[in-house]
Amino acid sequence: MDSVKQPKQLKQRDMKPPENIRKVAITMEGEAAQFVELDQTKPLAAIIEGLVETWKLADVNDYSLQFSDNNRNHYITERNRHEIGNGNVLKLTHSPLKTAQRIVSKLRGGSPLEKTDSLSELASLSADITFTSDFIGQRGHSLLIDMVEHGSVSGLSLGHLMKSFVQVMDSNIVSWENLQQKFIQMIGKYINNSGTEVTALQSALEIMESIILQSTTKSTFVEEEVSPRSLVHFLESGNPQIKKASLALINALFIRANKRKKMSDDYQSKRIRVEVHKHILPNPHLSGDMKHQLYVLQSLLLNMLEERMSLPADENDQESVKNITELRNIAFHIDSDLQISTIQNSAKRQSYAKDYKKLGFQNTLKPIEDFTETPPGVLALDTMLYFAKTYCENYKKVVLENSCKDDEHDCPIAKVSIHLTKMLCDILDIGVSPSEENQRYHPMFFTHDHPFHEFYCHCIQLLSKTWREMRATSQDFTKVLNVVKEQITRTLDSHPSSFEIFRNELTKLTYSEITNLWHQEWKMKDDWESKVRPVMELKEKLKPEIMELIKQQRLNCLMSGGMFPKVRVGGTRARGQYISNTAM
Repeated sequence: MDSVKQPKQLKQRDMKPPENIRKVAITMEGEAAQFVELDQTKPLAAIIEGLVETWKLADVNDYSLQFSDNNRNHYITERNRHEIGNGNVLKLTHSPLKTAQRIVSKLRGGSPLEKTDSLSELASLSADITFTSDFIGQRGHSLLIDMVEHGSVSGLSLGHLMKSFVQVMDSNIVSWENLQQKFIQMIGKYINNSGTEVTALQSALEIMESIILQSTTKSTFVEEEVSPRSLVHFLESGNPQIKKASLALINALFIRANKRKKMSDDYQSKRIRVEVHKHILPNPHLSGDMKHQLYVLQSLLLNMLEERMSLPADENDQESVKNITELRNIAFHIDSDLQISTIQNSAKRQSYAKDYKKLGFQNTLKPIEDFTETPPGVLALDTMLYFAKTYCENYKKVVLENSCKDDEHDCPIAKVSIHLTKMLCDILDIGVSPSEENQRYHPMFFTHDHPFHEFYCHCIQLLSKTWREMRATSQDFTKVLNVVKEQITRTLDSHPSSFEIFRNELTKLTYSEITNLWHQEWKMKDDWESKVRPVMELKEKLKPEIMELIKQQRLNCLMSGGMFPKVRVGGTRARGQYISNTAM
């Protein structure tokens, strides 16, 4: 009996469209939407021409495609058409040039309502470089400048005007050098006016920042209108964008300041530090831009130490000589008046060398020469003196702990302080200009008037403690510094919010804890490397050869023979008796 013939199974149809096809909807005001398969290999002009014919429109050059998402409404060009995805809703609308011509025309001679609507539309389009290029080509940017200078716009429309100007200038087509003093004065007026609309205020702050950073000739006009002291109250604002914009402007003023000392005084004032610490740092959800501005502010504050870091000590500098003498006086309870009366006694001066040796100076006759290397220069002396004065008992304790041992195990405090100060400068990038993308800031540096010196005080005590834990000698100097650097950087990675938390975290990272962490990381690295594909493939490739080598080695041992001790029946070894296994 013939078997029943089974029907041929149909091959399942692949419903996925080709790679070059995008299934999209295209809308137009007053027309029904069209669902089309957009061919990405076809010229965009040809696609638009087909849509214009379908909807029976007049001039194909007057139309363009545009994204219609709420957060993405820029025009579609050959450069960005790759962003089109399946399911997108596109819009056929007037071209950037035609739209720019219409907006400029309404702003020049339209009714107040038309101007208001045009400014609102401009604010939504000006972030698109395709539109902005045509808008600038119609001299639209000059029109915006005139409107600002004449002060003819207010309220919400002023916010749209200012936002549009910022976005137009961000296209980098027009130079910031074109702005005149009258324009900058009006922007300053908006900043200093407490009733300025929020969007307009944010844009005004951003404009001033850009003028300072982008213009080489107009920054002095900005400094005449605003200063860090006049801007600091904006840090109390409940609007995070105002906080960010004002902090960015403060940083820009600091960067471009001609009178560095004046700016230094402004930044050292308690109010700025307190406002940042009180109104910005408590927010656990800071934006990336705000984190970057905090990093910039931190860098600029710390970089004020660059001058001292780069300045070698001079034996003719009486202030430095006095500071070194004070280090000795505090450490060994010497009366400063008695010190002055005996300073001319050469025999007494020779005896000071013994004290300076206990303090860890390398040149005990002229200890000031220890601070001639830059970096860290006299900054190392500054930090040591700050420690001695601010934490007097802790300073004496560190000196005492390292001056009562054998010379071999003494920690040379002055020497390690100099190297530690240089290490801390490297860790914090002191002397390096802020980068454009870094967001790494340390909250604890905004909690103290002298953050670097306070930082040093905790680190030098850590170094002394680690030296003891490692039972280090002078030969271990570099090793101790490496361990301490690891302790410091790991603690900084936890972003302590205060120096007290920083100190507590440091105490947990003992030398034994660091070695354990290193061992675990090395083990994890070895485990990971042993499992990566190239290593696994190499193992499999070498395995037959290695197994054959082991087998051959065993055979060679059997063929060579050997001597084995003779064991009696009771399991004891027969002294001097061996069994010989002769070669094969």
